[in-house]
This record gives sequence, structure tokens and C-alpha cells, in this order.
Amino acid sequence: MNNEACPNCHAVLAPGQWMCPACGTAVSTEEVERTVVRPVGNEPRPLSPPPAGLITAVPSLGAPTPGTGTPNLAPPTWSPIAAAGGQPAEGQPLQPPVTPQATPIAPVVAAPSSPTQKWLPRVAVVLALLGTGLLVWKVVGGGDDGATSETTVGVATTVEGGLSTATTVVDANASTTIAPTTVPVTEPPVTEPPVTAPPRPPWPVPPIPDPPIFAGPGLAYAISDPLIGGMPSDQPTPYLAFAQDVFNKMAADDWAAALPLFWFQPPGGEAVPYSFDKQNQWPAADRLSLLLVDAAPDPNGLGYNLRVAVVANFPGSTSVLCGVLYSDPTTYVEVIQRGEFGLLADGAPPFMPESLLNDPAQIADIQARCV
Repeated sequence: MNNEACPNCHAVLAPGQWMCPACGTAVSTEEVERTVVRPVGNEPRPLSPPPAGLITAVPSLGAPTPGTGTPNLAPPTWSPIAAAGGQPAEGQPLQPPVTPQATPIAPVVAAPSSPTQKWLPRVAVVLALLGTGLLVWKVVGGGDDGATSETTVGVATTVEGGLSTATTVVDANASTTIAPTTVPVTEPPVTEPPVTAPPRPPWPVPPIPDPPIFAGPGLAYAISDPLIGGMPSDQPTPYLAFAQDVFNKMAADDWAAALPLFWFQPPGGEAVPYSFDKQNQWPAADRLSLLLVDAAPDPNGLGYNLRVAVVANFPGSTSVLCGVLYSDPTTYVEVIQRGEFGLLADGAPPFMPESLLNDPAQIADIQARCV
């Protein structure tokens, strides 16, 4: 029979216990002859005490830590003798001592999560790593050197159930290259300046010949440019030159060449061949010069009507006459004197038309009177 208490923790021991149920300390027992009734066919095997220090059972939740006090627990359930107060119940056969089995400690396992809760944290981690990688790649200088969009889009990923939340900042347009837009430059239309005629040179004054010329071919010349009616002086010049040639023939008494070209038209009448009684100044002159005052196209469109001042140089005197000549050098090839020529000056001392044109006062007088 063993002692009444455990020598280590002083826990109360039941009769026949060789190991303290509280601290597992082996207790020495006396050799006592016991008679054990076992069912037939079950060979008893001698029980050997476990090695010292081996824990064969886990104390219950209410057991104190070894050495801290006496537990208020019932005897261990693996000893039926202890449950019956040291003796088996009447009518119950003795049962072999049950070897205490160590109760395994079950690990605390969390409640199984749903499939969504299993993969969403992984997605959050992947997105976070992806955003960090993109940010580092952008800072280091990766991607195209061209123009890229700087727009940053925040993507928030929340795991269902509120277990975890991951926020990933992603550069949405990190690799998008914006092609430069070429804006066509519109040149302003080139406006050509209007083509205008160059300004006309000033009207040249004819030089005065030295010695003076009072006989021979006359001088065909416009007294102004433009003419007093506004026409440029060079426009009727061919018609003036043709009439001057006819007057040169008359001054030279070449009547055979002059009479077929020269006609006379009285006021309101028809043109007739020239006769000496119509204008007696022309045959007596030594030099006849036509000074053009004004000109206008003929209404028939065949020639020009020329208003001229005729300077007639006679032997020892000069006269100035004014009238209208019709000149047509192309169609009918004729010169027509329209009416009588009036006298502006008669029997004046000899002077040349060149000296008259070099006197502005004389020119102004002719423009005012030869109308």
C-alpha cells in the first residue's frame, strides 16, 4: 500500500495508485499479493510503471500547477477502483487498470473562409505590388521618351467582409504616347498691288533751234501733257503727225501731193476738194507748225478730230491761227479742214513755234483762246 499523499505535490492518492494524478510523480508501492479476476481468454500482462518523468495524462482544466496547492478534483476516470472508493462495486468484476492516454491538444482552427475571402487578399497584394512596380519604373525613367500623360488614377480594392483593404495607385496612361499635332500654318494671301501706269514724265519743252528756223518742215507738238481735255498727248500723236505731213507739202508748194489728201468742209456742209480761195494763208506761208491743244475720237470711229493752233511763218512776220482738223491716216487717208480758222495773232514779228512753247504765258493764252 502506498502513502496517503504524493511526496511531491502532496495530492491525495487513492489506494493502489503508483503515480500521482496531479503531478505525475511515481509513488513507491509495497509488494502485495492481489487476486485479479479477468475474463477467460485474456492473458494478464504485468504492468510496469512508466519511466520516471513521463507524463501520461493531462491535468484537467481545474488542476493547479504542480507545487501550487491541492486540487479540488475527482479522481482520474481511468481508475475504476478510485471511483468506487478503493473497492469495486458489488456484482462488478474487477477491470484491469486502464493505462492513461494522453489527451491531444487540438489546435485552434479559424472558421473556414469563403472562396472570395481566400483570393481577394491575394488580389489586393498583387495590385499593391503592381502599383509599386509601375511607380518605381516611372521614377527610374522607363517607358517612352515622348510626351506621356501624367494622369494618375487611384484604384481602391476592398476585400469582402472587411478583412483587409489595399489601395493601389496606378498611372493609367504611363505608356501612352501623345503624338504631336501639326497645325498647318495658314499664310495670309499675297495681295498683288494694283497695276497702275507709271507716272508720266513731265511735259518736255522743245529746244529753241539756233539759228532760228522760219522755213521748211514745221513742228508737230502738244502744248501740254495731258491735253486740256484729259487725254494723254501720245494717244493722238500718229494722227497729228499725218496732218503735219500734209501741211508741210502745202508750205513747200507741192500741190500735186497735197491736194489729193486735203479737203475742206464748210460749217454744216459736205467735204469738198481744197481750193485756194477757201484758205489763202496756207499757200503763202514758208513754214506751217501744228501745236496740239486737244483731241477727241471722231463719232464715226475712223479718225481723230484735232484742235490745233497753226503757227504760220511768212517772210518778215508770223501769224497764229486756231481751228479743227480731221485726220484719218488709215481708212480714207485724208485731212479735212472743218470750217474757217480764226486768227489769234496776225502780222507779229517773226518767232518760231519752239520759242512759243517755251513761254508758259503764251501757252496758257493759247489754251484759253483756242476753244
